[in-house]
Amino acid sequence: MAELFNETSVKAESLPGGAHRQRLIDESRMAESNCRFDRLTLDAGATLDLQVPKSELVWGQLLEGSATLHAFGQKQPLVESHVFFLPPGFEGLLTSSDGAVLIRLELANAMKLDPKLAGVEPNAQFFDLGAEP
Repeated sequence: MAELFNETSVKAESLPGGAHRQRLIDESRMAESNCRFDRLTLDAGATLDLQVPKSELVWGQLLEGSATLHAFGQKQPLVESHVFFLPPGFEGLLTSSDGAVLIRLELANAMKLDPKLAGVEPNAQFFDLGAEP
């Protein structure tokens, strides 16, 4: 059964580092869901610690503003056309100097769906939707 709601009706939870999370979809809204879907807002100067559990997979997209993903000594600037995937075991930091809004989908128990994920290196993958034909 579909559930209709507007993101403005979902209370934002403050996270450490100047970020805010609105949990739009989880098992409390949709029974037996393996997904958590969040709207993340980063204030100017905010940092958000990203740690993906070894059994999960994360997909994200920048909607507004700009941010930088820091991991393994590398920096990846993100703009509104970027989509990124964070594999199981990924550890990094997301920062924004001017502020940003993102959506993030966490897939719990991803290893059950694809056991080959256990062999994936914990490096982020980026796609620029602006470069698509």
